[in-house]
Amino acid sequence: MNQADWKNRLALIREGFLSALAKTEAAGLAEFETHHLGRKGELTLLLRDLKDFPIEERKAMGALGNALKEELTAKLAEKKAATGAGAV
Repeated sequence: MNQADWKNRLALIREGFLSALAKTEAAGLAEFETHHLGRKGELTLLLRDLKDFPIEERKAMGALGNALKEELTAKLAEKKAATGAGAV
């Protein structure tokens, strides 16, 4: 995988996450979070692939990946707040 492929996969993960999040009901948000952002989630696995890149590329691409993870985590938190799924 090269840098362009990695960035394309990152964009696809973002699009897929946002599309699926819009369709997810409050009851399914915990499973959704695990599937997309958990240890074996798509984004986590993609971030693990950074080990195969040179250090300079790794830094820049890692920053992109981490920014996306923060964005997706925030979107998920917004959805939980809007649906009341985050309430204990």
